[in-house]
Amino acid sequence: MRYCLNPRCVDPRNPDDAIFCQNCGTKIPLADCYYAFQPLGQGQATRTFLAIDECKPSKPKCIIKQFSSQPQAGINFQEATELFRREATRLDELGDHEQIPRLLAHFEEKERLCLVQEYIEGQNLAQVAAAYGAFGETEIKDLLTQILPVLRYIHNRRIIHRDIKPANIIRRAQGTQLVLVDFGAAKLTVSPISGVAKKSGTVIGSARYAAPEQTMGKATYASDIYSLGLTCLNLLTLVDPFDLYSDLEYKWVWRDYLPNNNLISDNLGKILDRMVATELNQRYQSVAEILKDIDRPDETNNQETDYLFLFNEVISRNLHPKSSSAASASEHKQSQSGGSNNQSTVQIPHIPDVSSASTWSGQKKSRAIAIMLCFIGGWAGLQKFYLGQTGWGAGYCILTVLSGGFIPSILSIAEGIYLINISDADFARIYGVELIEPSNRRPRYPISGSNGRSGTKTARHNLGSEPQNLSKRDILAALADLKDLYDRGIITAEEYEEKRQKFLRSL
Repeated sequence: MRYCLNPRCVDPRNPDDAIFCQNCGTKIPLADCYYAFQPLGQGQATRTFLAIDECKPSKPKCIIKQFSSQPQAGINFQEATELFRREATRLDELGDHEQIPRLLAHFEEKERLCLVQEYIEGQNLAQVAAAYGAFGETEIKDLLTQILPVLRYIHNRRIIHRDIKPANIIRRAQGTQLVLVDFGAAKLTVSPISGVAKKSGTVIGSARYAAPEQTMGKATYASDIYSLGLTCLNLLTLVDPFDLYSDLEYKWVWRDYLPNNNLISDNLGKILDRMVATELNQRYQSVAEILKDIDRPDETNNQETDYLFLFNEVISRNLHPKSSSAASASEHKQSQSGGSNNQSTVQIPHIPDVSSASTWSGQKKSRAIAIMLCFIGGWAGLQKFYLGQTGWGAGYCILTVLSGGFIPSILSIAEGIYLINISDADFARIYGVELIEPSNRRPRYPISGSNGRSGTKTARHNLGSEPQNLSKRDILAALADLKDLYDRGIITAEEYEEKRQKFLRSL
């Protein structure tokens, strides 16, 4: 199907072989080469189409971005023409950069103002987050290390993008390279030092991601940094940027909206805080400053905390399954309908972020739970080995490693509650039968005497027929001593069995 680009056409759809629109009679191709066949989105003053270049043998895909000649939301034809010429000029000045779409052609034909750009196959980050969930620290760092050099490239050419948001960053379908699109809001600055836009009073861009000074028509290089920082916060939390700022506390509260399993290091948290500082003098002024801080190692990271972060990850994934926000899904759905170079094609696999550090306030609770559960699980396993229950001991130790001590802790608590409520006789029968002590273990209570068998009388006295007020610990100790006498050859097997049965019957 081919689409007519006449903005006044009532039914722009036409057959695949049509040259002129069947409805309005307008010629369909641009310069007899570019045929639009799929609408991608519509913005405040633009429409975007997926097209094909019929003049090239390979017939590659491209993007046609048409600027509306009809008054919409206060934008008249002269303003639309200015936006069109501005973006064409900016793209032409930026030249060939692998992370910026190339300008292939531009046309001014009566009421048709069209740019033809390179087609970037992939998904924008708003679509990626809506499909796969919130980004983690690794993905945010990858976003910053890829887009910040692009910002430095355009800033060095005295250009401010002014519309950085998740929908304007596309991840290529082949590989993981990110591409910055939609330079329709880009503005030339007065000088590379001040970075202030030539014409003040023009408010343009997405309000959710615009810096305070940009909303007053005074965008600077730091305005792009602010928008990129808010883009990161939105991808981390999947929450509308307006909701991430507290008007009561006059500060950003984005950490309160992080998913339970999304751990962010102190270093990255400080970088993002400074990128979105509302006061211009407290914000990063250049891309170079951010890149320097990203490369700086986090001082809180060491071998000990690395192990604790591993425990945190295990606990959080067992106790707090990942969830998504309905509100964030609507926000990303809205962002997909912008008039930028938005293409939804092959979905790339999402690699979740793991082994990320957490903020200090979130570490304490996770560390305490992880250490406590692992201690209980390990202690329960060692106790089973001590009582001769080798299979149970091995099972407890394996479960401790796999579940971070969670499952063995539950089993140990249940077993403890059961043992508290049984009688001493049942306790002795349960553990006395299975008790196996090493042959070289010394008796818990000294056995008096001067020769090898002199301890028999004391043992007989301790294991009398009428023990009084014996605790569970004393019962286990007495049975262990009797087994030790047998292992050392002081009593025979018959005497051992007779004494053990007599002792158990007396309880």
